[in-house]
Amino acid sequence: MAFPFELVLEALGGSHTVAIAELAGRGPRGNVFAAPVDAVGVMVDKRQLVRGPNNEKITSTRSFYGPPGTPGKVGAEVTYAGVTSTVVGRTDHDGGGAETPDHVELNLA
Repeated sequence: MAFPFELVLEALGGSHTVAIAELAGRGPRGNVFAAPVDAVGVMVDKRQLVRGPNNEKITSTRSFYGPPGTPGKVGAEVTYAGVTSTVVGRTDHDGGGAETPDHVELNLA
């Protein structure tokens, strides 16, 4: 049976709160975003190559890990410590009932 994501935060000794604003559409002056919502998880600075929505290679500089149900589709903005990044990749990790934490990974650039 999977264990709660909160146990991961406890094991890591803390958590981070980010503001996630979903991309609502495009307007005459650029992207339009919904009101931001707070999400609690873990922000990790790490550089990795991810595939974007059009299968292009994008360098992600940070990743945010949150519990299942964390918002943040590709194109959303994530703000942490005054820095706003764009979600370039999203993975919903499901342990399939194994003793691993189900979680969401947001790759940011």
